[in-house]
Amino acid sequence: MENLSTLQTQLWLVLFINHTAMLVFSIIIMLVVSKGKLSRYGFKLAGNIQLKHVISWGLGLGIISTLIEAALPGKESIVWEELSFLQTVVFVWLYASICEEVFVRGLIQSSLSPLTQYGFTVFERRISLPVLISALLFGLVHLVQSAMGAGSYQVLVIVFFAFALGMVAGYQRERTESLVPAIMVHMFANVGGSLASYLIGLFG
Repeated sequence: MENLSTLQTQLWLVLFINHTAMLVFSIIIMLVVSKGKLSRYGFKLAGNIQLKHVISWGLGLGIISTLIEAALPGKESIVWEELSFLQTVVFVWLYASICEEVFVRGLIQSSLSPLTQYGFTVFERRISLPVLISALLFGLVHLVQSAMGAGSYQVLVIVFFAFALGMVAGYQRERTESLVPAIMVHMFANVGGSLASYLIGLFG
């Protein structure tokens, strides 16, 4: 029990430090480039959030991804299993969602905004090049799951659904010009993943 508590503390600190560094780095770059005008990077409220879409897309992607991972042969990432419920809520659901969206949809996607004129249409929704690039980056970053104990099939599923989540979050970020809906989509995806993991553990 003591070893588990130590592992949880060490993992919590490593993840917290990494994401805090990401957040601080992103904000410093934004402040320097925009001369203090963070609203250019989505730091403003969105008045036209499609709340039902945001919640349903987030929960849906999180739940489906986790169920597919569990059904495939191979190991799931052990990282989140080592966190307590409180750490999962505070770090995975809230803090990680904020830090990652500020970096990917705030810094990266906003920096690519001059390319917004380029894009394509899918299901009557226009997807711009900045949305696509930020989603691809977000998906590829999740290849790190292979170093965290996840099997090859699980990593492929994680990368694919991270890309899909990135497309939804990026679209909402561009549509509303705010990071708020992107963070919400990300947060609900993490909630959905946790919920699915709990149900699998309960009935599995």
